[in-house]
Amino acid sequence: MLANTGLIMQAAGERAEAMSMFESALAGLTATLGPDHPWVLGCALCATGARNFNGRIADAVELGRDTVRRAQRSLGAEHPLTLSCQVALAADLRAAREHEEAGKLEEDGLLGLTRTLGAQHPHTLSARQRTRPYWDFEPYLG
Repeated sequence: MLANTGLIMQAAGERAEAMSMFESALAGLTATLGPDHPWVLGCALCATGARNFNGRIADAVELGRDTVRRAQRSLGAEHPLTLSCQVALAADLRAAREHEEAGKLEEDGLLGLTRTLGAQHPHTLSARQRTRPYWDFEPYLG
């Protein structure tokens, strides 16, 4: 719930509050589920964006690199969440003026999203438009 509320706060321009929510959600989920659970990885994706939006570029890159490694290991290189993490890391690297690495990650992420989800899927289109990816959490009502 904190992560989804963070997305709403971020969209409303409340960036510092959103970052606080993402960081709290990330810490709590990690403690409860472990660092490689998909919810933790999705929350980390959102936290990297909040760090970037709040000018903490180096922190965003550090968390982004770690998140991509964990997502590749636990979900696989072609999982949409892994690919979205790559696209987000590319945005952070671009902000850090590491354009060559950013370009390669962005290209690989976009190609992977096209293969796994299709060229017209919203995540693929978003990556093509360089819109920063995020992960929202749907409650399980089973």
